[in-house]
Amino acid sequence: MSEAAIVSSYAHCQDAVAAVKRGASRYLTNFFAERSKVETWIANGDLGIFSLGEACIFAREDRFFTHLYFCAGSQDGLARILGAYTSGINRTLTVDLLGSADQVRELGRYFADHGFSDYANLKRMAKVCARNQYGNTSKEEDVSFALECDAARIQAMMEEAFDPLKENLPYETEVLMAIQDQQVLSVKDGRSVRGILFFENVGMSSTLRYWLVAPEARDGGVGGRLIREYFRTSPEARRFLLWVLDDNEGAIRKYEHYGYKVDGLCDRVMVRKAEGAVQGKPTID
Repeated sequence: MSEAAIVSSYAHCQDAVAAVKRGASRYLTNFFAERSKVETWIANGDLGIFSLGEACIFAREDRFFTHLYFCAGSQDGLARILGAYTSGINRTLTVDLLGSADQVRELGRYFADHGFSDYANLKRMAKVCARNQYGNTSKEEDVSFALECDAARIQAMMEEAFDPLKENLPYETEVLMAIQDQQVLSVKDGRSVRGILFFENVGMSSTLRYWLVAPEARDGGVGGRLIREYFRTSPEARRFLLWVLDDNEGAIRKYEHYGYKVDGLCDRVMVRKAEGAVQGKPTID
């Protein structure tokens, strides 16, 4: 494997993608990250690029593994760059394949040919409304925007509850940035965080990223108060989105209760595990 070069700027990414698109017979990609997110990865020195001209791979370092994002001008180009990139590498790799069920099934064959196996499947749910019915409701009294001093505890709660290979967990610096942007709601008991809801608003769309209640606070209505306040504090949003594990029936029922419906977009998570490498903490189901 040739070493991935460090990405120097967002323009570097744009130029690489444009070069692939120019010669594309069938453009394939899973590189949909918002510019601000990509620029954070670049600033942290976490993003590398491996290019063959007809295709490129962006490799993002994260904890004990590497996320892969690809841009290819054809199916053959995708197969070739996967073979070139993975040859001789001994690090756990993960990729999110996005699209319809048929599209992710087709893309998965190329990754399976290079040692990737199915790890998780998520589906997107959407709530579309002409008017936000929660916009004029009363504030949930014990729900407020998280404070900067809560960032470390919120990060620890997510690390304890979620599998980073499935959930694309943020680092504490990203949690802090979201808190500063007032995109993390919390319920606290004194200084103790009992529940959080982490979201992103872009224009008239809002994405619920993480919704979590501490084990000792469950069955007390904390989750319901958090999500109602989330809707109330997003009055301009007309489309609410989230991703959920397709086998998490309890979570799906909760989202359906609040008006979300499956919209047909899938995320197939595939992983290629490093041989003999320490994998970090076990998967949390």
